[in-house]
Amino acid sequence: MKNVIVTIAFILMALTIFWLWNRNYELKKDFENSNNKSDTVWYNKPFNPKPEYPVFNIPSMVFVYQTDTVPIDRVEYVDNIVTITKVDSVKVEYKDKFLTNYPNSPKLLQILSDKNKLSVSIFNTNCSLITQEYQVNYDRYSYNYQNGNLTSKKKSFFQRFEPVAEYTLRPFNNLHDFNLGLKYNTTKFNYEAGLNLNYYPKLNDGVGADLYLRVQYNF
Repeated sequence: MKNVIVTIAFILMALTIFWLWNRNYELKKDFENSNNKSDTVWYNKPFNPKPEYPVFNIPSMVFVYQTDTVPIDRVEYVDNIVTITKVDSVKVEYKDKFLTNYPNSPKLLQILSDKNKLSVSIFNTNCSLITQEYQVNYDRYSYNYQNGNLTSKKKSFFQRFEPVAEYTLRPFNNLHDFNLGLKYNTTKFNYEAGLNLNYYPKLNDGVGADLYLRVQYNF
């Protein structure tokens, strides 16, 4: 009977690990395929950005780049197209709708997100090319970048919880642990509690069960 329980427990563990691995593979595949050109959908409604969040974030670092300009030789307006010819004979074309709407907000060039740092590069309405760096915490805050400003708001209490499934093998002593728990994230500490199923054949017969509490510090 004990061998049957152990076998069933390990089958459940194996199925859970396989499901997590397969889910990770599917997400990775979807991310790789996301570089493909998306379909175009015409939506007959005006674009209304989500209102800014209540807290304005100040950049921890701002880089201002030197940009070279070429004098304009001629400007032509034909069939709603503005053609700008530079002195080096290079031509640039814009639709009149772009010229009338673009100056209202900066042009977003690049976003880089790496753990707790967010870098936003824009070409602002003063014709300056700048990069703004922000310290962010995605576990505790939601962010909204609009009109050249980054705003944030705290996530609700329940949004900080995260379900966890974990299997640990210590092969030298043949020790097995399977945890099902709930993690709560803060700025520095992560708290996790749940149910532990363990199988230590050298120490005990059969599968044991216990509650566990884990505290993790983020450097």
